[in-house]
Amino acid sequence: MVFDEKVIEFLSTGDFKYQIKQYIEKYNDLIKNSNFLRKEFNHYHATTVQKNLLDNGFFKAEHTINMNMKGVKTEITSASELSKLIDEEKNKILSDIHLQKIFQTIDKKISNAQLREFRDYLFENQDLLIELENIQNLKKKVWLSYLQQHSILYFNLIKEYKDGQVELKKIIKQANEEKTDWENVIDIFNRRFYVPYTLRMSNKSDSVLRDEAPSVEYVFKDRDENSETVSEEILLSILSQGETRALYLLNIIFEIECRRKQGLQTLLVIDDIADSFDYKNKYAIIEYLKEISDSENFSLVILTHNFDFYRTVQDRINTDKFTQSYMAVRNVDSINLINPGYKYISNPFGNWKKDLNDKVKLIASISFARNIAEYVGDKVNFNKLTSILHKKDNSGTLLIKDIESSYKEIFKDMDQLVLNDPDKYVLDVIFEVAEQLCGESTETGLNLENKIVLSIATRINAEIYMISKIHDPSFVSKIKSNQTGKLFGRFKNDFSNEAESIKILEKVNLMTPENIHLNSFMFEPILDLTEHHLKDLYVNVKRLIISEEQSEMFAATTTESYDH
Repeated sequence: MVFDEKVIEFLSTGDFKYQIKQYIEKYNDLIKNSNFLRKEFNHYHATTVQKNLLDNGFFKAEHTINMNMKGVKTEITSASELSKLIDEEKNKILSDIHLQKIFQTIDKKISNAQLREFRDYLFENQDLLIELENIQNLKKKVWLSYLQQHSILYFNLIKEYKDGQVELKKIIKQANEEKTDWENVIDIFNRRFYVPYTLRMSNKSDSVLRDEAPSVEYVFKDRDENSETVSEEILLSILSQGETRALYLLNIIFEIECRRKQGLQTLLVIDDIADSFDYKNKYAIIEYLKEISDSENFSLVILTHNFDFYRTVQDRINTDKFTQSYMAVRNVDSINLINPGYKYISNPFGNWKKDLNDKVKLIASISFARNIAEYVGDKVNFNKLTSILHKKDNSGTLLIKDIESSYKEIFKDMDQLVLNDPDKYVLDVIFEVAEQLCGESTETGLNLENKIVLSIATRINAEIYMISKIHDPSFVSKIKSNQTGKLFGRFKNDFSNEAESIKILEKVNLMTPENIHLNSFMFEPILDLTEHHLKDLYVNVKRLIISEEQSEMFAATTTESYDH
């Protein structure tokens, strides 16, 4: 009979235990009146003795036993005589009418279909009921009985286990001493990445001997060097996005290291792997990628939307910077892959300085020059160059030679600078170049300088238009910073009904400032903007000015006619 979990659960219920208790109490009362059975030597024990005597040839050896039958000694000379005596005594007890009623009550309790097999077994083996008072003890007896029946197999197993203990300990010791692939990956991660936890492999020997997946522990250390192990679930709930992405690199590094170890030819495509990383971890993954790129079996294709990451990869990984680096440039109806050139990307101003007589590069460089003047505290040249980037009272009077003199003072290596057309007005040059760029139908490169010039020209036109419409010189003269934004705020307040103009000017406020205040941290806004978007914006702002001029001319003509 197999005692499964459902049977054990049933036997443990309160009602059934009560019925068993009644049965055992009645059984013990009956056994007191037995000829030779007692509570300490019941029919189960008697049957066990009978079987042992039979199995060991006791009666065949012509031995006899004396039974105390209510104080009278009775000699038993054969196995059959003993068996008959025990069966008669057992049947007399188990057939008792009161005991049978209790058994029937128990039977009703276990009539469930799932327990039918157990119920049928009890019908055939009612003597088992007295053993159900203590389930754990019954289990123990069953196991001992099983082990006794299979003692040879059991002792062989024990012997094999003991014989293998010494060798097993040696294998486990060797497994713990070997550096596994996963342990190597964890070392790489702990060594390279800056996160507020340390990784540790907790089942090293099992991962070696049983081919189990490695179990990684996450250990936090506080400022007092106290460490605490936390679960992955808790870890992911408290990490920043960048720290979480760093953790996911663990499996990627493992795959890479396995392929390196096997010498497999591998094309590795990395897509925005450092997104949300802080600078320390961004450089850490770049250094790891550099190490991989030096492996002869690995070829890397690195994709990114992050311009700073792109430039850093060029500086640290790209061995042939002029031929292996590309940027996707979106035109009106296509996307082109272009090679911008390493120096142009890492230092565009250095590229422009070589050819400042190119009007596009000259105008684009003004934003850099003004920032340098501000950083070094050169207020005179800062204000002068600001008047080129914003519409000020003196903006229309500044000449190309004014830029030349400012550059000679700001940049120590430009004392020999000579610019063409020194007496040409700077605003005229800005608008001429913008018109020229708008006339070109295609884009051939990144053209940072083109986008900067279009942004400058567009913003100046927008300020000219807003200043003309607001028509409040006192208000304009008091603006000391963020001029475009403050003009736009006043314009929206004064001309809230001019929805189309507000829409266009809002785009100017959104699209142009970062392009003009260009530095190493502000490349991405201008790279995300296509040149044709800036051209469209320039044309739309220009139309606002033309429309305003035409309205003023019409108003003047009407007044003149009225006067006549």
